[in-house]
Amino acid sequence: MDDLRRLHPGKAFVYSVGDSVKGTPLWVIAVAARKPESHVTLRPELKFVGNMHGNEVVGRELIIRFARHLLDNYGVLENVTKLVNHSRIHLMPTMNPDGFDAAIMGECTGVTGRANAKDMDLNRNFPDAFDSSHSPQRQKETQLVMDWAMTTQFVLSANMHGGALVANYPFDNYANSDGYTARYSISPDDALFRKMAYTYSKYNLPMKKSAEFESGVTNGAQWYPLPGGMQDWMYLKGGCMELTLEVSDCKYPLYEQIDGFWNDNRDSMLSFLYKGFIGVKGIVKDANNNPLSDVRVSVVGRGEVVSRTTPSGEFWRLLLPGRHSLKFKSGNSGATFVNLTLPEFEDFDPNAAVIIDVVLGGDAAVTVSETTPATESVTEKITPVSVVGTEEVGTITMPENSAVEVFPRKQYLSGMIVIIFLIIRI
Repeated sequence: MDDLRRLHPGKAFVYSVGDSVKGTPLWVIAVAARKPESHVTLRPELKFVGNMHGNEVVGRELIIRFARHLLDNYGVLENVTKLVNHSRIHLMPTMNPDGFDAAIMGECTGVTGRANAKDMDLNRNFPDAFDSSHSPQRQKETQLVMDWAMTTQFVLSANMHGGALVANYPFDNYANSDGYTARYSISPDDALFRKMAYTYSKYNLPMKKSAEFESGVTNGAQWYPLPGGMQDWMYLKGGCMELTLEVSDCKYPLYEQIDGFWNDNRDSMLSFLYKGFIGVKGIVKDANNNPLSDVRVSVVGRGEVVSRTTPSGEFWRLLLPGRHSLKFKSGNSGATFVNLTLPEFEDFDPNAAVIIDVVLGGDAAVTVSETTPATESVTEKITPVSVVGTEEVGTITMPENSAVEVFPRKQYLSGMIVIIFLIIRI
């Protein structure tokens, strides 16, 4: 990775999130057209994590090759260039370097090297939303990744495994699971997760043609339930939508087979990350135009999934096209609701997200955002948006022509509706 950094100054930045149990750094290479070492306002942070199970090695190799692919083809391939222009991509080849060191090349089905140096399965080591009694000793590598996710607001992620060919989406567990019985565990964003999983599998022919999984995708718990998985924690606590990608039937194949896996996964990896550009994003401010951090952002009807604004007031919410109602709530103050209709998007559109600035306090308002990468032009789209003011205790008020029918009927609403017909999409 240091070689890539030296070859591509200004577009690659190498850093470590910390050391494994045995003291090996968990390296990451960040790739972006500008300032790969730092966050840029409203630029989405995307990531791939590999080798969580140390003996599942194909993902590690794919991530290293993907970094080289992005950097070598910037300015050459259009979809690579657009991705690197509009996002920062964090690539961690190995989350479990100690396990990898113990793994044996050529073992397709074994478990040697699967766990970390303390013999713990890292994909059973995260806090579990469905089973509060699941409390294994938190491993160093797990905590480092959790801290990483809490200090960098990732928007979209995937972790790569081996031993099967399938794109797996949340939830991995369900309430009162016996640990054995498989059943579909639906998440509030089930339709979007399925779309993301299909996006990955459709560009990976062996996965798409899977004899075991229809179209090469599965709900995690419908395959088998597991507590303490990383993808559920990232989704519910990290504010980041994540898939688990099983990218090879053989866990640790011979090196000469890697070219074939790379050819199968290269386009899938690229197309998947483009889903980090959909939905809505923006900045939440107070009436004095100061950004507001730690504002709770949720979609009405999906209240259990709450993200929070960054110190700069930023938020991202990946959503499918259609009508949505967003709720913004800061501290003990009333909530502000924003109704919007998101248009259809294309697979490789880095300008798919609708951008809004939300003002809390005083009269609720949504304003047009002017934020755009310097290398990109602004395009305008007509998108209807309505804003309903803050909650107050009192008589229910249903403003005329507002899309408030999706709100719980017992919510008390007041304030004027501001209709904004022009939203810039960048």
